Amino acid sequence: MPDRRLWMPRCRTCGPLGKPTGLDEAVTCCNRHTNQTKHQTAWYPTYAQITVKGTSNDSINH
Repeated sequence: MPDRRLWMPRCRTCGPLGKPTGLDEAVTCCNRHTNQTKHQTAWYPTYAQITVKGTSNDSINH
């Protein structure tokens, strides 16, 4: 099953480095920013499936 989540590239100093993208683009963006500025960067998933007491958050009706 492919990972369909979007990833948010972020810098500890500058904040978000753009809009949520695929994992490869987020990693590339973070690496480029780190090489240019020497800041600490990371990429975070914008969607995560959470299971609470055996029930996925996908099946909860709001």
